[in-house]
Amino acid sequence: MPLSTSEYLSRKGTIEVLCAISPSGSQFEELVTEVSISRPTVSQRLTEGQEVSLLHRKAVTRPNGTTHLHALTPRGATIRVRLFEQGTVLSYRQYNQARKEFNKSISEFHNSVDEHPPDLSDERANEQNLKTILQRDNISVDNEQADVETEEDDSEQEDDADNSEE
Repeated sequence: MPLSTSEYLSRKGTIEVLCAISPSGSQFEELVTEVSISRPTVSQRLTEGQEVSLLHRKAVTRPNGTTHLHALTPRGATIRVRLFEQGTVLSYRQYNQARKEFNKSISEFHNSVDEHPPDLSDERANEQNLKTILQRDNISVDNEQADVETEEDDSEQEDDADNSEE
């Protein structure tokens, strides 16, 4: 039985591929580097995208040879516009940027540990560090709870103002 558009859109990685694909088309390798799904999954989503007429593959002749680009069809563009209007494309770009920054930070951390290994033999310092991160976590949780309470208070005040106008 053929795959429906709805089934395709609900598959892991589909939305990432649709957000990552350049309007002018993207090479397979560009997509593999851009998204956080496996190479075989990218390949599968591109094939399925063609089956449901959201994507197409086109040959492009360049001075150094022919390459293939995966691009949105008009139907695919309609889906992409909807993703854009709902903020999903922006969220994807922010997520992708944060993921890149996180990976860079991990690399920098590994380099710093290689250059200056931490002294884990000092049990007293280890205990103090544990207390420090627990305090930081509690502060973070408390701030998040305060933000939620402030939003709820603002909402109640808006409701009260609306009711007084009636």
